[in-house]
Parts: sequence; C-alpha cells; structure tokens
Amino acid sequence: MVFYISCTFQFYNVFGSSAGNSVYESECNNLIQTTKVVANIYKINGALTKDVDSQYRISIISKDGNVIADSYLDEVSSLPNHLNRPEIIKANEDEPLVFIRHSDSLDCDMFFYAEKINLSDGDYFFVRISSPASNFISYLKKSMVIAILILIISSIIAIYLSSKVSKKVTQQFSNIKESIKCVNDEKFSKIKLDNDYPEIRSIVQEINDLENKILKQINDAKFEQNKLSSIIANINEGILVLNGNGSNLLVSDEGYRGVIIQLYRNYGDITVKGNEIHATAGALLSQIAAAAKNASLTGFEFAGGIPGTLGGAVVMNAGAYGGEMKDVLKEVTVMTAAGEILVLPAEKLEMGYRTSLVKTKGYLVLSAVIVLEQGNQEAIKARMKELTEQRVSKQPLEFPSAGSTFKRPEGYFAGKLIMDAGLRGYQTGGAQVSEKHCGFVINKDNATAADVCRLLRDVQDKVKEQFGVTMEPEVKRVGRF
Repeated sequence: MVFYISCTFQFYNVFGSSAGNSVYESECNNLIQTTKVVANIYKINGALTKDVDSQYRISIISKDGNVIADSYLDEVSSLPNHLNRPEIIKANEDEPLVFIRHSDSLDCDMFFYAEKINLSDGDYFFVRISSPASNFISYLKKSMVIAILILIISSIIAIYLSSKVSKKVTQQFSNIKESIKCVNDEKFSKIKLDNDYPEIRSIVQEINDLENKILKQINDAKFEQNKLSSIIANINEGILVLNGNGSNLLVSDEGYRGVIIQLYRNYGDITVKGNEIHATAGALLSQIAAAAKNASLTGFEFAGGIPGTLGGAVVMNAGAYGGEMKDVLKEVTVMTAAGEILVLPAEKLEMGYRTSLVKTKGYLVLSAVIVLEQGNQEAIKARMKELTEQRVSKQPLEFPSAGSTFKRPEGYFAGKLIMDAGLRGYQTGGAQVSEKHCGFVINKDNATAADVCRLLRDVQDKVKEQFGVTMEPEVKRVGRF
C-alpha cells in the first residue's frame, strides 16, 4: 500500500509541480522585465509609460514610502505609506522578490514586485508592479484536486491488492508504473487492460486518459518549437531573429523593412540543477546571476550587470570584469538557418573576443547550460554589489546607449584611444562621446541613428589618423544606413 501511494506522489511531482512552477516563473519574469522597462522610461521622462499591459498596476514610490504616481489613480496623496510592504522591504535590501498577497484596495490576491532604482545623484526611488494572481491560484486549486483524486484512486487500489493479492494484478500496476516513467521520458505507451480483473479496468482507463492529456501538453510545446523552426527554414529574406533583447543594436531612422522575431519576453526560463543552470535564450543575465546567487553558485557574478539576455551573450561571448561566457558554458542548443536543431558542447563553440561559432554561422540560440561552482552566498552577494557600484560610477548608465561602442583593439583600450585623441565629450547632433567613459556613445539629446553613425565615423577617422589604429564598432546596425 505504501509503495503505490509513493508512486502517486511521484506522478504528481513529475507533472503537477513542474507545470505549476512554469506558470509561476512566467508571471515572475513578466513582472521583472516590465519593472525594468517602466524604470528606464520613468528615469528618462519622469512619467509612467502607457505601453504596458493594462493588467499591471504600476506605482512609483519615493524612498520615504510615499506614492508619487500610480497607473490606476490620478490622486495619490491619500494612499498609505508603503515602506512596510514586504516587496518594498526586500527591494530596499537590494534583494527584490515576487510576493503573492491580498490587496486591501482591490480586495483580491495579487502578485507584487518592486525594485530600488538608484539615481546618479545618490538619491533613489522604488518601482512597484502588481498583477492579479487569480489564474495562478485557480491553477493551484485544480492541481490539488487532481492530486487528491489520484491519491484516493491509488488508496482504493492498494486496499484492493491488500485483500486479494495476485501476480497478475501486481503485474498490471507494474505496467502503470512503467507507463508513468515513459511519460516522464516523453515516450508514451498506453497501459494494457487485463480482462481478468474488470474491477480495476475503469481506474486504469482514467489513468490512460490523464496520461493522454499530459502527452498532448508536451506535444503542444514541441509544436511551438517546430513552428518557429519551420518559419526560419522557409523565410530567408527580410527576417531578423534577435538572440537577445536588442541592447547592442543601432536601428536605422528608416526602421527595418521586414519581420523581427524577439525571443526574450516569453522565452526566459531558468532552472537550477545542482551546480548547473539551465536557461532559455531570453533569460536576462541579471536574472541568471540572481538565481546563481540564491543557489550559492559562484562564477557568474561578472554578468550580473550586463544589460542583455543569455542568447545575445552566447553569440557575442559577452564578458566584463575578467569573466566571459566561454568560462562558464557547458553546452548550447541552437537552430540553423535551415531550421535544424543542434546541441553544441562548449569546446566546439570557437569562442573568442566578442565572437563565436554561433555568430559566424548565423545560428539562433535556443538555450544553454551554465556550469558554476559552489560558493558562499554572502561573498557572492558582496562581489555582485561591488561590480554594480563600479559599473554605476564608471559608466554613463544615466543616458541611453547601446553599451560599449567599439571593440577593444589588440594591445589597446578603445576608451583610452578615444580620450587620447581629444574626443571626450565630442558631439554630433544629439549623439555624444560620453564624458564619463569615452568607450560609450550616448544619446545626449534626442539623437538619431544618423547622428550616431556620423559620430562613429568621426571617431574612427581621428583615431586612425593619430594612432594608426582601426576601431571596429561593437554596436550592430539594423536597417538601411
């Protein structure tokens, strides 16, 4: 009896909890990504964006806990102080978490997430986003009903077997166990019904029906992947698939005449397995670094402040502060231009300075496995904080940019060459060589893509003229220039 009940719990763990985690993680990723978008727009414009799904309630909260702006309310002076809210407390500790709790003002269960946004003058504020949790709560209730139903069925079967032991019945349930294992391996075979025992035929039939439903969900997920593969295989011109979130792109003022497929928004799953992190291409590097920290895994701290996704980081072999993606990758799953899916071990990725086999072959990154080492969580947290402070103090994060503008020439540093050429603060139209870090070209005043291109050419010409060094842009251009 104990044996069959344990099988039931194993069955629920395989299919119930993994699906529940997927629903929860998807909503968390959406909240986190939306928060970052809202924060960037508010820092630039001082106003809430209107381009966010209406299900999200956005609040801007001062460091004193008072609501400054709210997407649901025009008058916010009567709202209570928010410093005691759990999401604000964790954000103030630089350890933001997603909470599910009851909202008194809306009288329903909500997801809540907040981040602390630091300003260049040392001041800060909070961005808080909430969304209804009704779908997730409903899913949990349904999962519990299914789990209880399966437990009852298994208990009935176990009692029956205890009263009437039979080798055939034992074999019948051995078949059930094997069938469950097969579904877990995505290889489904229907349980054979034993006509000698009609008492359990209906129970076995119910389990078969349940496994069919689970298999359909697995096949639906595969269908979506195959559909993307088919699109890429049949459209060779006018299509641009972004491996990352476009943080290093310069798009033409004329736009892009074609189709752009961006993967990150709904393709950012992150799973920790021992000392490995399995993530899909759209996962933000900051989120992967946070997952590593929470699991006390060290080696990914360098990437925590890079504003991009895993897919783009693999393509470019992204790196900072002495670390690179090539140091932590175990394998990468890619899709070729013909739609073929390949799994490439790290040693075959040909990763170098801001390049890789994925880049030269034009592959699309689907997912990757990162291998890290066990470490001390407090030490990891301290290192990430140290690198964040360095990035904030030395890079012009207060202005829009596409990140580091030029690749590092062999034997030189791009920023120092530009500075030595007397180009610190050099401006063309609204584009400017940053006075804070000459390796960045920033949008100082409503710059156009044409402004940026003219500025890049000027920098290349002047550095070539003075030092004989060719500067190669790290920023990628999209569209007609």
